[in-house]
Amino acid sequence: RSLSEDLFGGQPGGALGTFASRIKDNSRQARGGRNGAAGGGGGHMLEMMMSPDQRAAFQQLQALMALMEGYSNHVMQRVGAAQLKDHEVLRTTFESRARNRSVGERLFIRLTGLDVKLEQYALGERFCQQVVDDQGIDFLNRVWKGPQQLPTLEEIHEPERWVARQQAVLV
Repeated sequence: RSLSEDLFGGQPGGALGTFASRIKDNSRQARGGRNGAAGGGGGHMLEMMMSPDQRAAFQQLQALMALMEGYSNHVMQRVGAAQLKDHEVLRTTFESRARNRSVGERLFIRLTGLDVKLEQYALGERFCQQVVDDQGIDFLNRVWKGPQQLPTLEEIHEPERWVARQQAVLV
């Protein structure tokens, strides 16, 4: 087969037409706030190229990764604070460097998709910290009991929704 047959599938528009239509539809939904992507504002550029099923799987994976990364960061912060005398200096230096990236660094991070990963760390850590602050570490550890205990991406953004869902199961 030729490249044009692969790209267009022998039909008007073919695969490229489907892809372009998907980007157009997802962009329209994002502008209308109906995309359901992380943060409610349309999500990452990568999500614009996904089908609804792909986007749902991507968001589930984002939620899981945010939880795992946030949990590990939460534990590292607690252990670091207890074991390292200069932990606070290390933490504030690291946070300062992250806040003060150059324009070039920020552009590279955005273009490569690393911003999604960095957002996962921050969201996950906020989720874990809020649950621990409100309910304690034992309650947070419920996330590891089974897939039904895992937070959704919306719950990662709003930990109180995950807490309410877990408390409803306890009743």
